[in-house]
Amino acid sequence: MLFFCIFAHYYLYIVFTMDTQNANPQSYAGNVQHAAPGFLDAVKLFFKQYATFKGRSRRREYWFVVLFVLGLNLIVSLIGVTFLSTLLIVAFFIPTLALQCRRLHDIGRTGHWIWFDLIANILAYVIMIYMLVAMLTSVPQLAIELDKQGIDTSMLYQIADVADLPFYVILVMAIYVIAVKINFLVFNCTDSQKGDNQYGPSTKYPNPSNQ
Repeated sequence: MLFFCIFAHYYLYIVFTMDTQNANPQSYAGNVQHAAPGFLDAVKLFFKQYATFKGRSRRREYWFVVLFVLGLNLIVSLIGVTFLSTLLIVAFFIPTLALQCRRLHDIGRTGHWIWFDLIANILAYVIMIYMLVAMLTSVPQLAIELDKQGIDTSMLYQIADVADLPFYVILVMAIYVIAVKINFLVFNCTDSQKGDNQYGPSTKYPNPSNQ
């Protein structure tokens, strides 16, 4: 719980303080900065650029969208409608990838970095299934309670049997997932490259030649 509070505090610091100095145009090396997008502006851009993998998205825009998606998922989870949760995952899959790609472009990174994150997400689900199966095996009463609630746990055991991986493989997978997620956190907290780069003009720092 303490770790969650520290993370939440740091996350809110990123969202609400990073780039706030750019709410009004300011100068950098004789140039001006674009005004920072607000929460609604970021959400509108998210849907407007639904499948746009080209171009750039600044740090503030990215984190406002993350806040919007997390808040929406929290509301749906509280409502308890599984269908809506699945629908959100499907609906936001492409635009989330597109946004992450544009965020990578904004710091001068290729969008191919997304593949590392996709692999990490798949491995994270595999690790989660193994942890759940291990927990059900060590606590049989938990499996009984889940079965009483209509949750079929047999599928988890079948998946675990098909891919019977040794512990050291799971450990390597976990290290990979943690390393990639930390790397992407650093990427997504990195400020925009100033001026134009190979992926297009900056949405924060315009090129002096474009003035």
